[in-house]
Amino acid sequence: SYFDHRVLKRFNISEKLLPEGSVIINKPHTVLRYLKYIFLLIALIGLLLLIIMLLYRNVSRRKKAEDLLRLKLDEIGEKNEKLELAHTRVNEMNAELEEINEYLSKTNDELIQARKKSEESDRLKSAFLANMSHEIRTPLNAILGFSSLLSDASMTAEDREEYFRIITSNSDLLLHIIDDILDLSKIESGQLKIFTESFSVNDLLAELVNSFKPGKGDESVDVSLSIPDDKSEIMLNSDPMRFKQIFSNLLSNAV
Repeated sequence: SYFDHRVLKRFNISEKLLPEGSVIINKPHTVLRYLKYIFLLIALIGLLLLIIMLLYRNVSRRKKAEDLLRLKLDEIGEKNEKLELAHTRVNEMNAELEEINEYLSKTNDELIQARKKSEESDRLKSAFLANMSHEIRTPLNAILGFSSLLSDASMTAEDREEYFRIITSNSDLLLHIIDDILDLSKIESGQLKIFTESFSVNDLLAELVNSFKPGKGDESVDVSLSIPDDKSEIMLNSDPMRFKQIFSNLLSNAV
């Protein structure tokens, strides 16, 4: 059965008095009827807000984590760049140290060679001085010995002349040795000067040979000069004094 709510309201009939299964039409909506739906809607809205807040919180945390991760990555990148620069600098320093070690090794080898040369030079100088001492002593003893013999009044004129010849020869030899010592000293100090001029080689060699003729050297040795006809005039541009000195030493050694 259907009953109009307004009619029931006008006649003051309670809905409880109606038969079971009755349907009331035109019944106004009430707040209480929809209150549960309102609460459900509020709950849904609250749940949705909570979800949104949780999502926002997660997004915010994720953003902070990403920012922090990005910052850490930037720091790691900067540290990597610094490490690469430091590694490059270390490689450069290693290369410089290798160059320094090579230089020190080379310098050490040069010092060792210089020390050996110095020791060899000292040894040669000592041997040279010992030899020169002997070379000087030999003509000097002859000069002093034969000079003392000249004071003998009973000496014959021939002996006196022979003694004079021996003294003169040894004096020339002594001067020659002293000149060699002075020249060696000049060579070592870099003060030896060469005076270049044009001179005749033939004339100079003839002069040298003449100085080794009998009566001016060892009479048991015959020194001669042979010049081919096509070499009658040979000119040389050099230091004639040093040239003569070299060949004089060679001839003296040969005699």
